[in-house]
Amino acid sequence: MKRFQDIVIASALSWAVLGSGALALVDDPVQLDIHDAKKAQFHWQVNCRGCHGVKGYGSAGGAPPMPGVLSKLLSVDGGREYLARVPGVVNAPLDDADLADLLNWVMLTFTCEPLPTEFRGYDAVEVGALRKKALVTDAHLKRAELLSKLGDSGASDGLACATGE
Repeated sequence: MKRFQDIVIASALSWAVLGSGALALVDDPVQLDIHDAKKAQFHWQVNCRGCHGVKGYGSAGGAPPMPGVLSKLLSVDGGREYLARVPGVVNAPLDDADLADLLNWVMLTFTCEPLPTEFRGYDAVEVGALRKKALVTDAHLKRAELLSKLGDSGASDGLACATGE
């Protein structure tokens, strides 16, 4: 029972932080159609936060950080597709429409830099197609390949955002 209470309390605290909008790292001019932002936020908490952390900075030896890298990945050929093909995304127990909303919410919530001006939101059709091309065991290799196209090792992902540098 104590474990359950701890989980409920942790979830409530996280909901308060996420619900406050305190995590939006940049005022992004890109407008995305998110059908239900609160639901997308809830899906983040239930399906993503455990590995990526409350603020999206990742976990040692686990999920990579998102702040400081999302905009970079979106600016390189194949980056958009990569973000919808990683194991946590393709295996999320969500329908394609809810997953598209979640991805769009993540793009607006965990970026340090503005999204590329040509960025358009994910939709259910695109997400459904990309889920069929899962990067099951080689997501980390694809990520390194994409970042190398930018001349970025990815070693500092999220650190500039985390420290305000």
